[in-house]
Amino acid sequence: MVLLEWVKLRVCSEDQRWTARVVQAIVALGLAYPVLLGRPFLQSNKIVIDHEFDCVTAKESGYQLLPRVPMSRSLWFLMSWALRQRVA
Repeated sequence: MVLLEWVKLRVCSEDQRWTARVVQAIVALGLAYPVLLGRPFLQSNKIVIDHEFDCVTAKESGYQLLPRVPMSRSLWFLMSWALRQRVA
């Protein structure tokens, strides 16, 4: 498959408080998701992904694009147990 077509794309947050820079997006029909935002998008919009704290932030504005989801009680218990086993 050769992908030659592209469009100008600008995305914004659901609450429309943050808007991305316009990027050239390659058109690839039939994918699992309508839009895939890759490394060029992340770089040009200065998006920081913090895996430790499970958040995605627009560096320039500090806007949280992916707010932290509270950890369930059972997951917290499992992680605490695993850490105790590691120390022992």
